[in-house]
Amino acid sequence: MIENIYQDIKHLVEEEVVDEIFSSEIVKISRISSTNQTTDWFDEKWKEVAILLEGEAIIEFLDRKVEMIKGDIIKIKPHEVHRVINTSPKGLWLAIYFKDK
Repeated sequence: MIENIYQDIKHLVEEEVVDEIFSSEIVKISRISSTNQTTDWFDEKWKEVAILLEGEAIIEFLDRKVEMIKGDIIKIKPHEVHRVINTSPKGLWLAIYFKDK
């Protein structure tokens, strides 16, 4: 279990590392660490709020790109297809997912 968001972070070259902090039927909270990866496309049924704690990244949607730097927050609607292009050697995210009741 994660006690400190900045401790025991694993960065893998091959893929992002997702560490679950909390999960229930309507809310999930995860710490995500990355290393210059570009993810596959996501089509989530949950609402998402992502906070970039370290690094730089681009969130690519089907119709636009959003550049992000440390401290930026992005809100993503359910089924808003997107992927993450990590543009720094080490990225760290806090992702909060909400399910409609």
